[in-house]
Amino acid sequence: MKKEDLKGIVVRGNNNSYENVCTFLKKTLAFEILNLQVKKNGSSIISKKEGFKEGIKSYIFLLKNISKIKEKETIISIGHYTSLFLFVLNKLHIIHPRKLYWWAFFIHSSKMQRILKVILKPLLVQNTNLILFSKCEIQLYKEKMGISENKMISIPYGDWNSEGRNRQITTENLQNKTEENYYFSGGYSNRDYRSLLQTWTKLFPEKKLIIIGSKNNKDLLEYLKKQETTQKNASTSISVMLDMPSEEFDRYLIGARACILPFRENTGASGQSVTLRCMKYHKLIVSTDIYIMREYVKDRVSGFLLKDFDKDLKNTIKLIEIMSDSEKEKMKSEQDSIFNKKFAHEVITSRLVKTLCDR
Repeated sequence: MKKEDLKGIVVRGNNNSYENVCTFLKKTLAFEILNLQVKKNGSSIISKKEGFKEGIKSYIFLLKNISKIKEKETIISIGHYTSLFLFVLNKLHIIHPRKLYWWAFFIHSSKMQRILKVILKPLLVQNTNLILFSKCEIQLYKEKMGISENKMISIPYGDWNSEGRNRQITTENLQNKTEENYYFSGGYSNRDYRSLLQTWTKLFPEKKLIIIGSKNNKDLLEYLKKQETTQKNASTSISVMLDMPSEEFDRYLIGARACILPFRENTGASGQSVTLRCMKYHKLIVSTDIYIMREYVKDRVSGFLLKDFDKDLKNTIKLIEIMSDSEKEKMKSEQDSIFNKKFAHEVITSRLVKTLCDR
């Protein structure tokens, strides 16, 4: 199919979701963008309760705009509530797209996997597909949810930024940046901050660690509450911040000696956004060894994957601190190679266009 015949629309839960993806689809393939909710707050991370409320509001708004959606041949849906509702409307033949895609399908919770296994089975009809961010998820959802492989498409979560913050410009801007004597950890989904906090306090009481997470990370909220009640004995080596602006997040990441990513479960896509930032900023990556991270990091070649996080972290930090500049540069060069081959803007956008036009 030719690009001009796609006649597409992106329906997304709020105006902050995958902004760069939407910009690309709008500019390159003339997709219309329909935002069901307009959020003034820059953060897209919300609680389950807030998500449910927004879901109801989105359904009402979506129904009011159903005529606009009916006109389209290709629909890309962003957001779990939005996508599920559109899949139901498609099954009931209320909408009739040539293709309907659920963008960024990922289910971390084993409980939700069991629930959606039942719900999705009748909804995955001929004109529907799920777009995943990793190849490892295809096998995961096939085994756990009984989803056929031909209903799932893998498009890596890569560098969708085509202007202003591409790899070349970012690298040039970082030439004068100097590393400080601290380590960094950040991100929200599937993080095991409890394990990191306990291990760091025990093994590295004198080494500085900065963590930037979310108000929805219970491990961090509990840590901050505990620090408030024990101020006299509070650790000064660990700093925890919540819901910081993206620019501040990047500033702390850029200055760190390495970025540590502790994951709770080996359940599909999580951590790619922070990992890509590390690769773009040439930061050493230390991560729990989960399937998704193996697509971004080669163990001891471009970073470190820890099979036993608590046990292996100590030796890994010691190794980083004695690494020569040439050894670090070699790792960063490997990061460049992986990034350019699998996650560069041209690679993932070409993959998306081919997916939409070939089906």
